[in-house]
Amino acid sequence: MGGIVSRGEKISSPKRRLWEFKSFIICRLLGLTFDERDTARIFRKLKLLDGHLPSPSELHGMLVYACTEPTPVAKHMDRLLEEKFDSYRGKLNGLDQKAICSLIEGEEKLKSIPLPALIWLAVRNQRLDIDEIEVRIFNAVHMKEHRALRFYDQLSQILPSGKAEDVIGELRETLKLNERLEDKVQRLEQKKEELGGKMENMEEEKSRLSLSLTEQRRVSEELKLKLEGLGGEPALEQMECMRREMDILAREVKFLTEELSRREARTTSPERSNEAPSFEQVKLELPRESLEPLLLTGRTIALVGGLESLVPYYRETVESAGGKFYYYCGRCLCSQRMKEIQSLVDKADMVFCPVDQNSHNACRCVKKACRLSGRSCRFLHNSGLNAFKRELYDFTSVELN
Repeated sequence: MGGIVSRGEKISSPKRRLWEFKSFIICRLLGLTFDERDTARIFRKLKLLDGHLPSPSELHGMLVYACTEPTPVAKHMDRLLEEKFDSYRGKLNGLDQKAICSLIEGEEKLKSIPLPALIWLAVRNQRLDIDEIEVRIFNAVHMKEHRALRFYDQLSQILPSGKAEDVIGELRETLKLNERLEDKVQRLEQKKEELGGKMENMEEEKSRLSLSLTEQRRVSEELKLKLEGLGGEPALEQMECMRREMDILAREVKFLTEELSRREARTTSPERSNEAPSFEQVKLELPRESLEPLLLTGRTIALVGGLESLVPYYRETVESAGGKFYYYCGRCLCSQRMKEIQSLVDKADMVFCPVDQNSHNACRCVKKACRLSGRSCRFLHNSGLNAFKRELYDFTSVELN
């Protein structure tokens, strides 16, 4: 714009009034500044309508004609244009009227100042060459009108609705959408950078995990070789069973030790050392198993689970009392084993199932088999021999009663 616009004298008085402009300048000013609705609103405000609303072109022609003379309408429009456009004067930064005319003629345009404001400020003040300025403005605007009409015609043919006026609204919506998309793009770029940092951290963590996994595999291979040297998985199962047996035997030893201590305390009590205990007192202090014989004559006892090392003692306890003993290990509860358990339960008068050596699934299976066969089932808290004997005594006492 430096080569087109020159700076000179500031726009000065005397001011020209609207009706002093050439008619084609008045026509362009009013047509570019007020649309059809604005023009109709002005006519209603000035009460120039007698009830009949003329066409938009007729309203525009009537308004232009009324402004060619110093009528009240012309004075009102002059005030409106002054209020609307004089605020742009400061943005021109002292450009004279010829420089403003050059802006109108040129392809470059100040985006902050609309075209009718440039026309108004170019012809507002009196100059010796004002007629020349108005002609230049008419020619420049006339050519812009041709370009605008061609563009309007092309838009009308392209748009589905055929209304080129809708393009402005669509462009505004598109610009708003574009701004929102730019904001989203910026946020996505920030997230991308954040994710990039997280990816780097994940790669580092992946490398550390890979090294840890390699080390774990190496240790697993060493343990596998050591396990194979000890006998493999069967050895582990045997060790686990032995550990459980040791725990149960330890509890049995603890129980017997405590029972023995209590009996010794009773026999060595100073209060009773000089008194001979009566038979009734001895009978009350001794456990029932030592006073009453275990009678299982003709009874069939089944045990599911328990310690395999104690199976001979389970069997001896039952058979020495005249009963018949069946045992099932409780492992490998497949469909075939379920049939075996059901067959075992069908032959038994009483079924015992230690919960410390059987899984929850095994206990449910035994309970279901007993329910289907109508047999009684007692669940033992541990697999110890004493616990088994106590349950047998309870069973016989119920049977006898």
